[in-house]
Amino acid sequence: MRITKINIPEIEFQEDGLGTIIMDRLGDTVLIAGRNGSGKTRLLNRIRYCITNRPDSNEIMNLENNLRSWIKALENQPDDPNAMQWKNAIENNKKRLCLIDYITFSEEAEKYIVVDFVPKKLELADSGALPLNTLIERANNLSQIGVSNLADGAFARIQFEQNAYWQVTHPEYTIEEVERNRIIESYKAL
Repeated sequence: MRITKINIPEIEFQEDGLGTIIMDRLGDTVLIAGRNGSGKTRLLNRIRYCITNRPDSNEIMNLENNLRSWIKALENQPDDPNAMQWKNAIENNKKRLCLIDYITFSEEAEKYIVVDFVPKKLELADSGALPLNTLIERANNLSQIGVSNLADGAFARIQFEQNAYWQVTHPEYTIEEVERNRIIESYKAL
């Protein structure tokens, strides 16, 4: 199971300095890279929050039932001393229910679990300096299940996609149009 789409609006109470997060072309492998302090960990924490606080089917049913009853009570008794509590409860329930729509998964499950991964080793190499056969091998290994190839494969895959894109967009390079479009789309999906 994997995340296929992320659309998380700015969450007021998180105060993480991030705006709306939209990632709608997620492939099998997603690399989050940036300078120190650019927000990589804050992005992951926002995604983790939305996954771990996502209500399960029983909670969704309870939230929806409670929401309907509080809205009805508020409509019928707007001056009730509990009206402010009902308004707060309505707002909180709506926030919880919204978490369902923020992240789309390839398969639905009752509960989602976030597993932290910290590599045992991280020896990054300049993939531009790799021999072509090593670059291709590392890029292809990235599609295997597991995380053991991430350190070697992530930058190799990016370099491979960039090289292929450069080739097919070069004016003197000849290739079938279907293959050219596939390579261009694969590069854009990075």
